[in-house]
Amino acid sequence: MSEEKARQAAAALWALWNAGETINSLPPHCRPENETEGRSAQMLFPELAEDRIAGWKIAATSAGGQRHIGVSAPLEGPYLASHVHQDGAVLSMAGNHMAVAEAEFAFRFGSTLQSREVPYSRAEIVDAIASLHPSLELPDSRISDFSKAGAATLLADCACGRDWVIGAPTDAEWRDVDLAKAPTKLIINDEIVTQGSGADALGNPLSALEWVVNQLSTRRVSIEAGQFITTGVCGLPKPIRAGDRVTCDLGIFGTASAVLVD
Repeated sequence: MSEEKARQAAAALWALWNAGETINSLPPHCRPENETEGRSAQMLFPELAEDRIAGWKIAATSAGGQRHIGVSAPLEGPYLASHVHQDGAVLSMAGNHMAVAEAEFAFRFGSTLQSREVPYSRAEIVDAIASLHPSLELPDSRISDFSKAGAATLLADCACGRDWVIGAPTDAEWRDVDLAKAPTKLIINDEIVTQGSGADALGNPLSALEWVVNQLSTRRVSIEAGQFITTGVCGLPKPIRAGDRVTCDLGIFGTASAVLVD
């Protein structure tokens, strides 16, 4: 994908994001034809937004999620700093067409993992982590029927990123816990709407984390100290609307909440 084509794809998606609108598909002249082209487009969002990448997400970490959007593997995407929020954030639902929330594990890195040829081991990745956080993702897509968009376009669309709420770092000794067995809840207006476990994220949040780190490393993208990675939905995505109070509850690891408005 030429740089100009990638820039046109990213610009089209960023304009839709800001307008709160969707499109059936990207125009042929800038539609990515493969995953490499989609990844080239997503890296232009920080420049267009005059923002920085604060972290990364992983989408489609379950077989069901992959079937839903017609992909055969997870997808990674950047999160801009202006779309990463603290616990208790008040978030607008304007232009949010997907309108779902997801409970997820997130990790903040205390040291940089430079991209390299040799894959990182899980032990190396865990050593670089400063803290574990409960997190709440409100994904969205700029493509009307995102389930039929294909991996290349979804990657260009930042793997359906929109808003991400990160709770306080946990005080629990998470390194001593089997995170695959850690229970999760998504609560909307004091009602538990879905329950899951860390195993929903590629079998273990640390497995998902390992996948993202090494996927980015093959792209020559480093994980910078201070950046976060969220490792995918646990339980099921659930519908949300303005007026809701939504909470990710990771049990001993804490909670992250947001209030939704028009």
